[in-house]
Amino acid sequence: MTPTTTPFTLSFSLFAIFIITAVNGLGSAATTAVTYGTATVCGIVAGEPNHRIQCAQNGRRVPLTLPNVSFQAISGGRSFFCGLRSGGRSLHCWDTDAPNAAFRPKRVFHSEVVQLADVAVGDDQVCAREVQSGVVRCWRGSGGVEFPSPEEGLRFRSITCGCGFSCGVLRENGRVVCWGDEGANGGNISGEIQRQFENFTMSSLVAGMSHVCGLTLRGALVCRGNNGSGQLGGGDVLSSLEFSGLALGGDFTCGIRRRNGVVVCWGGGFDSDVVKGVACESLVAGLDYVCGLTTRNLSVVCWGGGNGEFRVPIEIPLGVILPGPCVEGGCGSCGTYPDSDVLCHGSGSICYSCQTEVPLAVPLPPPSSHVVPKQDAFFFTWRKRLEGNVGFFYCWIRRELLRVYALFFISFGLVQGGFC
Repeated sequence: MTPTTTPFTLSFSLFAIFIITAVNGLGSAATTAVTYGTATVCGIVAGEPNHRIQCAQNGRRVPLTLPNVSFQAISGGRSFFCGLRSGGRSLHCWDTDAPNAAFRPKRVFHSEVVQLADVAVGDDQVCAREVQSGVVRCWRGSGGVEFPSPEEGLRFRSITCGCGFSCGVLRENGRVVCWGDEGANGGNISGEIQRQFENFTMSSLVAGMSHVCGLTLRGALVCRGNNGSGQLGGGDVLSSLEFSGLALGGDFTCGIRRRNGVVVCWGGGFDSDVVKGVACESLVAGLDYVCGLTTRNLSVVCWGGGNGEFRVPIEIPLGVILPGPCVEGGCGSCGTYPDSDVLCHGSGSICYSCQTEVPLAVPLPPPSSHVVPKQDAFFFTWRKRLEGNVGFFYCWIRRELLRVYALFFISFGLVQGGFC
C-alpha cells in the first residue's frame, strides 16, 4: 500500500553541531517498535493532529483501535507491543498474533497523578519508569507468572528489557542493576550481566536476547553477556567508533555511527553492507532482523541476516514516522529537530541530545514502498565540525545562515530534494 502523500520538509545535507554538556541519554523513548514473532513493525505517525500508531504486518497495514489517541513512545517484544500515551499517564498493549484482525489494546496502567517514561518491552514483560520518583514498575510475564519489579528503593535513570530479564541505570551513580532470572538459556542471566557491568558508570543501556550494550558517561561502547556469535564485538575498530544509537537482536548488535548516521552491525553473520550509505535516525531490532528510521525521508526500512521476510532490505508501508517524541516546553540548548512544528503538528518539539549533528531541513519527497537500493549517500559525508565549546547562540546563527544558503540554491533549481 502506498503511504499517504504529505508535503513535509525534512532533513538533508548541511549540518550544525552542538558541543555542550549532554542532557539526554541514548535511552530516549522510541517511536518505532517491532514484534519479532509476528513480523510486525509499528511507528508513531508524523504530521497529524494525533500522534497515532501505525502498524504493518507481512507488508500490509494493520488497523488499530484507539486511532485518535496520541502516543509518545512504543516498544515491542515477541508477540505484543506497548504504547505510552502522550503525558505518560496511560500504558496500553496490543497482542499481534491474531491473524487478519485489527489489533485491540489492553490497558495495563492508568493514573491521574503518576507519569511514566521509558516504556520497554522484553520477550514477555513490559516495564516503565516513574518520571518523578525513578521507581520502575513491570507487568505481564510468562507461564502465568507476572514479571517482578525491582525494589522500590532503587531510583532509575533509564531501563531496558531483554529475554526474561530487565536492566536499568541508577540515577545516583550510573550503576547497572538487573532483575528477572529466567534468561533465554536459563540460569541467572540478570545477575551475571549486572556483575559484568559492575566496574562501569553508564549513561544508557540497550538489551538483546541475552546480551546488553550501552554507553559510558564518556561515550565508550560497552557490551556484556552472551558472546556465542561475536555479538559483544571487541577489537580496535569498534572501540574507535562513536555511536548515537544501538539495537540488539538474538545474536547480533547494530549501532548508528555518530559521525555520519550509517549503520554498522556485528555478530551472528549479520550484514550491514546491504544498507551501505543509508543514514538512520534510530534503530529497533527483532530476533533476527533490524529496522531503521531513515534520515532521508523518515521512512522505516527493515533487513535481516537469515532467510526470513527481511532477507533483503524492505521499506515498510508506514508513511512518515516521528524521529523522536514530541515534547512540550522547548529543547534547551542542545537543538531542535528541523521542522519539528510540522512533524509534531504544532504540539511540541523533537529534541536532540547534545553532541548530535543537527541536519538542516530542505524539501524531500514522501516515502514510497520499495526495496532500498545499495548506493552511497554522499551528501552525508559533507560535514563540518566546530572545535571546542561553542555557545548555543553562535550555533543558531550559523544554522540559520546555512538554511538561507540552502534555500537560495533550491529556489534556483541548483539543488534537488532527494537522494539515496
